[in-house]
Amino acid sequence: MTRLNGLAVLALMALTITACESKNSLSRSKAKRAIETSAGFTAHTGQIQLTDDEVQAGIAQGYWNINVPDTYVALTPKGQQAFTSAKSDPFAGGIFLQTHEEVKPVVLEVTGIQDTSPTQKMVEFKWKLEIGRAHV
Repeated sequence: MTRLNGLAVLALMALTITACESKNSLSRSKAKRAIETSAGFTAHTGQIQLTDDEVQAGIAQGYWNINVPDTYVALTPKGQQAFTSAKSDPFAGGIFLQTHEEVKPVVLEVTGIQDTSPTQKMVEFKWKLEIGRAHV
């Protein structure tokens, strides 16, 4: 699906997650599998809540504009190809995009693993969202 080409607005965000491991060693491949099978990394259809960085990235890449006095989100023609609607809801915590296609987070790479306690590890990784069959 070509209409989503170049949609990097939600791609390559560095996050951290705590992964428990019964052994003292946690390989990057085991950490990746643990993240991919966690509840937060399931595919869903519907609403996506954006972080402030994602909002700014979408503006920079031409997917939407924000009318600052009203905090109104306006999808550009490029954004309308990728999303069905966008709205700002300050009471619910920010800006939301709506899609009818399946959205699935995908782990690209585990970039680091640190011990936080004898039974926990801090895992840093890069990820992106796939929408439908297209990669964003």
